[in-house]
Parts: sequence; C-alpha cells; structure tokens
Amino acid sequence: MTQIVRGDKTLAATPIIMLTARVEDTDKIVGLELGADDYITKPFNSQVVTGSKPRRPVVSPPTPPHLDLDQRTLTIDSEMVELTRTEFNLLEAFLSNPGYTLTRDELLKTWATHTKAGRP
Repeated sequence: MTQIVRGDKTLAATPIIMLTARVEDTDKIVGLELGADDYITKPFNSQVVTGSKPRRPVVSPPTPPHLDLDQRTLTIDSEMVELTRTEFNLLEAFLSNPGYTLTRDELLKTWATHTKAGRP
C-alpha cells in the first residue's frame, strides 16, 4: 500500500505512520523501507502517536502549467517556456483532446486549419 501512495504524485508527500502489533526489528526495517515515515508498535502510548512528527517534508503541489492560446505562450511555475510554432500547435491539439489519441491525419488537418486561419 505504501508503494501505491508513494507512486502517486498527488499523494507522495502524505505522511505514512504504521501502527502495528509486529514488534520485530526486521518488521520495522521492512515497513520503513517500504516508504513509511514512522513505525509504532502496539500497545502504544497515545502521547507517542500524537507527538510523532512526519520525517517527510511537506511539499506543495506543483502549479499547473498555463497555456495562453491568444498569446501563444506556455508558463510553468511562473516561467515562460520557449516553444516553436510546431510544438505549440501540437501541445494545443493534444490539450484540446484529452484522453484521445490523435492520428497523424488529424494532426495534419489541425495544422491545415491553423494555416488557413492565419495562425502561426
């Protein structure tokens, strides 16, 4: 389960504290190696649990990229990304069709539409 949480970018910074009856050192080592931030065994002192601080630093989620179709710019984390005309057109086509695989012909048709409309 820890591997699933750590593998998901939106959950990776979530602190994981294992609370278990398994007291062997090898169990603790395995739990920490699997991605737990702390390992507390039963019976436990509630002050230990409430006073436990996660070892993993709290990280803010990244700012989503911003694609400005009018200005034809891409901004990521407040920084402008240089794109060629072709790169921008491809990015726009992909973002306009989420979850859909565009064929080569569809991309060429989009390119032709941009050209006829006088868009760079």
